[in-house]
Parts: sequence; structure tokens; C-alpha cells
Amino acid sequence: MNLAHFEWEFADGKSRAARRVLDLTPEARGILERRCMAAGTDGFLFAGRKRGTPLSDVENGHERVLDESGLAFVLYDFRHTFATRFAEATSGDVGALAAILGHANLRTVMRY
Repeated sequence: MNLAHFEWEFADGKSRAARRVLDLTPEARGILERRCMAAGTDGFLFAGRKRGTPLSDVENGHERVLDESGLAFVLYDFRHTFATRFAEATSGDVGALAAILGHANLRTVMRY
């Protein structure tokens, strides 16, 4: 993440499209700066249990949230919700949505 240049680089991903750089809005940059500089995060957006490590597994936390809230959802639902709301807010800017989601094929985005 290069907050000075308003960029977030995704160097790892299962496809070439997933490996990309996203431009950050000033608002997103501010949120990420505050989160990464928060006490106990060691500069990670999501810190692991062991000091100085990133969070590597969210399943236990996810299960705890489900148990405590009584809700039922999978984490991937957030991606679908984002895609739907982005499409609604941009009057269906499928090209931009494809770029954000890392899809090279517009047909894939149309599923959202």
C-alpha cells in the first residue's frame, strides 16, 4: 500500500487481473492511514494474533460473529453487495466495476 501516492497494490492474486493497483480516494486513504497506525496493528490493516504478523485466517472470527449475532452469511457476500451497490451508484459502470473486482471479462461482472 502506497498511501503517499493514493495507491493500493495487490501483488498476489489467483489471476493476472487480480494483481493490480487501485487508486484510493482521499477518504479511503484517511481510513487506511488511521487503521494501519492504530495501536496494536503493527502497520497491518488487519493484524494477526501474534505481534508483528498479519491476519491470515478469518474463519474463527467469522464463526464467532455468526454465533453472537445470529446472522448467517459468507464473507464473499460482502463482495457481491459491494458490486451491486457500486453498479447502482454509477448507473451500471461495468468497466469500472470489472477493473475494481479484477475481472478481465465483462460477462463475469454481469453476474453481479
